[in-house]
This record gives sequence, structure tokens and C-alpha cells, in this order.
Amino acid sequence: ILTVGSLLAEGIKHIKGFDGLDMESSAFFAAAERSGIAAVGIYVISDQPSIKPFYTITKKEQAAIAASIRDLIPIVTTL
Repeated sequence: ILTVGSLLAEGIKHIKGFDGLDMESSAFFAAAERSGIAAVGIYVISDQPSIKPFYTITKKEQAAIAASIRDLIPIVTTL
């Protein structure tokens, strides 16, 4: 997963060859780096914008995403 702050700032060429694109956590990682704090990102992939946007997911898919997040909580809190 490629994490960028802005597609305009990073340039479109950099997004090729990645399975995912994240634009929300770049500020988190930048702040952690600047503060000298280790950081990790755990992602739940909920949609594929060019194939199946988030607003088209079914109730069953929404439930599966919610269950995935619930299952991650005990794992994340032990890191």
C-alpha cells in the first residue's frame, strides 16, 4: 500500500505498481517520524474505487468489514 499526502504533490507516476493507495495516514506517519516514535498502520480494505466503490457494497459486505475490524481490535491492542 502506498501512502501519500497528495496525488498532486507526489505525482501520478509514483502510484503505479501498488495494490492500494492510502491518503489518510501519511500525516500520522510523518508526525510519528518527526517525533521519533515508531508507527504502524493496519488497514481494512473496504472497496476498490475503480471496480466496486464503497457506496455499492451490500449489507453482507458491510457486516464482513465490521467483523474484520472487530477481529483486529484484540490483535492491535497487543502490539
